[in-house]
Amino acid sequence: MQLTTSATPLDAVKVEQRPDGQADVWLRKNITEQTVEPADGGVPCAQYTADEVHLVKAITQEEAEASFDELWDEAAAAETPQDERIKALETIAKVFSAAAPQLAQIRTAATLSIQTMAASLTDEQAISVSGLIPAFEVGKDYKHGDLLTYEDEVYRVAQGHTSQAQWVPGSGTESLYTHITLAGDSIPVWQQPTGAHDAYNTGDKVHYPDESGPVYVSKADGNTWSPDAYPAGWELSE
Repeated sequence: MQLTTSATPLDAVKVEQRPDGQADVWLRKNITEQTVEPADGGVPCAQYTADEVHLVKAITQEEAEASFDELWDEAAAAETPQDERIKALETIAKVFSAAAPQLAQIRTAATLSIQTMAASLTDEQAISVSGLIPAFEVGKDYKHGDLLTYEDEVYRVAQGHTSQAQWVPGSGTESLYTHITLAGDSIPVWQQPTGAHDAYNTGDKVHYPDESGPVYVSKADGNTWSPDAYPAGWELSE
């Protein structure tokens, strides 16, 4: 389970059908709405938060709504051993770096597993299995939260879209791809969020302004401002 934020109202059940007959299912509880006051004195905006779980299942919107509690328990149970799955994937990543061609099937299976869990992987976990994350492709339909690599760097998809040759990950496409960077202590470097979907939440730690800078802890959910722009939203880590 994870806390999700959005600038638009959240549905308790969201189902997106896949071409293979399966469906991505997002279930949400404790949906709340709050008003966010921009630090620059701009127009206040609504922000929605909820506890969210995700699972992949052959199911319709109506069926998911009718079996909400059962699906929630199923998704929560599947997430419980995630640390163990991450450790296994880290091991596979290390083995594959020196693996023989016959391990191609293992790589394919591990890559699919990573993409299934992509939205719930921390930045540190994503970096640890970067050798199994697929490379950027032109013309691919990416979903929010998908992981990809480009020029040996790891990125997380910030919003769903079909990739274009002129929109490669990097400078100028921050609204589509979030660059994942970690300092030596595995704490990420602060990056400008592009919206509620990648905003920092209470307790999130970052280095600022770069990996050699001090560690700050976010004091608010939906925090899209830097420690300089909104000092009240951050505190120095002890």
